[in-house]
Amino acid sequence: GHLQLSANPQKSDQVTTKWNLDVDVADATIGRQQALRNVSGGIHMVGQAAGGKMQCVGDLKLDSVVFQDWQLTNVNGPIRMDNNRILLGSWAGQGLGNRQARPLRAKLFDGLVACNTQLLMDKHGSFETQIELGNADFATMLRDGMKRPTTMKGRANAQLRLAGTRQGRQTWRGQGTMQLLESDMYDLPFILSLLKTARTGSTDRTAFTEADVNFRIQGENTYLDRIDLKGDALTLKGVGEISRNQQVDLKFYTVLGRESSYLAAVRPLLGMASRRFLMVKVQGTLDSPRMTREVLPGLNETLQPLFPEVAAPTGAEAIADRVPENGGIQRAGWLQGIGR
Repeated sequence: GHLQLSANPQKSDQVTTKWNLDVDVADATIGRQQALRNVSGGIHMVGQAAGGKMQCVGDLKLDSVVFQDWQLTNVNGPIRMDNNRILLGSWAGQGLGNRQARPLRAKLFDGLVACNTQLLMDKHGSFETQIELGNADFATMLRDGMKRPTTMKGRANAQLRLAGTRQGRQTWRGQGTMQLLESDMYDLPFILSLLKTARTGSTDRTAFTEADVNFRIQGENTYLDRIDLKGDALTLKGVGEISRNQQVDLKFYTVLGRESSYLAAVRPLLGMASRRFLMVKVQGTLDSPRMTREVLPGLNETLQPLFPEVAAPTGAEAIADRVPENGGIQRAGWLQGIGR
């Protein structure tokens, strides 16, 4: 490419540097503690530095990069850097009229991931990111991402907004959703134990074919505000939390059949009947869950959001549904401090 150095003869210590370069990278490592490994591909960069200030815009065209043991391929998109921050994706194109704002894209788990990211050059290493994963292979996600061998099938979509610092996971705050479609979850030991505890009597290997999850990340813990496991014979609606060491505390209510197949007018009755039918409590770890059943449980305040169609109970029903002051799952505050 092109590199230019210039200086004013009257101020020879003030050098201006301009560049327009194509950089090829092979098996490189970038960042502290090998944040990015096995980086291979190309980067186009245009920028200048003068008077202690630097500005640079560019395009990433990487064949492969490994992040947190996840391999991303065909990584492409804009990048922008100055003394204060690094921007990736659509945020890198903001304010630049001649650059199309587009996310950073890559292939991950046989699907497509798009992200926008900001990294601040402060003492804490603050970051903010938006990530969207589409049409990923769920079996590949379990095998490559979570190191769990499986014969399962299904496609996964996910969205995540996360902020924090490089000082540790305890600083992370985020929220997101995940959807699992056309799946076969029967091979997961957790799902198999859940079905046995619910005593559905089903031997159908496609007992659950869809899943919807809303979650929040608060430091070391992940809070699951809504879990819907959907099947033709049974639907399980739950909430709970998972700690970093995979300790779980979950509660599920049963709904007979597929909830979406009921007319809107019938759903309030469905919710009232389900909350008096069966609740499954899950504790322990994901690999070794302990499950117990509670027949004819009340619908406590933690689980009420799962059945928004049902009005708050009154009278004798309210007394039956009341829980101890320390009952339920501890709920952390919603995501704060994230925004542009």
